[in-house]
Amino acid sequence: MVNIAFGSMQSASKAYKEVNKDNFHPIVFEQLAKSEAYSMSLFLESIRLIFLTEPKFDIGTISSWAMQGKISKDQIPYFIQMMPNESPSIIGLAWLRIKQKFITSISPQQNKDNSQNNSNNV
Repeated sequence: MVNIAFGSMQSASKAYKEVNKDNFHPIVFEQLAKSEAYSMSLFLESIRLIFLTEPKFDIGTISSWAMQGKISKDQIPYFIQMMPNESPSIIGLAWLRIKQKFITSISPQQNKDNSQNNSNNV
């Protein structure tokens, strides 16, 4: 329902611009623009409420809804915008640092061993 309101406001703004090119009334256009902004705000709030109530809200869920026709392809970016930006946990960051240190500490030794093996083979 919210999406219909938003789409209707966009269509009304576009139609007003086309019909009244020569006799453009700024107050009417301003009201249409405000209504369009309010409709967009309501649309995004509806997505936020879906995000809060759904047990799983990720790219897989969103694409599943699109394939089922629950949301249109044009709406997908708005749903993705509401996805949480999951930051890695402290344990995950610590593990990445340990792994990185391990890789960098053995890399020079491996390169040295590989060059010695290559010179022995020649």
